[in-house]
Amino acid sequence: MFATQNSLVSESCREELAYALDRALSSRGGTFPIIALVPSHAEGGLLPASLKTRLYVDLSDPDWKSRIVSAADNAQHAVSAPELTPYVMQIHPPPPTFQLLVEVRPRAGVWYPFATCVPVREKDEVGLALRGGPRGFIPPLEGLNIAGGTGVSDDGRWYIETGYQAASPTHSYFLFYKKIPSTIAFGQMNTQGQMYFWVPPR
Repeated sequence: MFATQNSLVSESCREELAYALDRALSSRGGTFPIIALVPSHAEGGLLPASLKTRLYVDLSDPDWKSRIVSAADNAQHAVSAPELTPYVMQIHPPPPTFQLLVEVRPRAGVWYPFATCVPVREKDEVGLALRGGPRGFIPPLEGLNIAGGTGVSDDGRWYIETGYQAASPTHSYFLFYKKIPSTIAFGQMNTQGQMYFWVPPR
């Protein structure tokens, strides 16, 4: 079943699922695979019990094909799950005049104050601008200005820009770059915080 937002609330699709489940159980037994393919934008809470107790595969999972093959063969999925980073990062198509747009947020907790850094020597060329907003929704460009500067790190290596709102699992920061920097740092800028470093592809 391709479990989209629309199909999961469709009465006819639910009836087809019930029919398929009844036929599979009566003719093949309880091990017959019924698999839900879930696009990343579908809410998992909409899944009916008949799918929650079986295999449902998020198509954003890089191993989704392997998981389906393992289920069809009634075999244990052997692909190990990748280690999760403590943050979520997404690269968006950049708007005109920018070369890179990155969305970042913590998986849990908050980053406050939020901070992002680029190497000091690249500050003027990179042209960093940032704006907070709901995760997944690129904020409007109106009034977006290249950052004027919050400060420089104690060792003089990093140009720092901070945000006025906390980053959280539901509130992201969107980082706009006129040119792609060699390294990006982001996270919480205080003694209890943690900064993370990423090298953008060029």
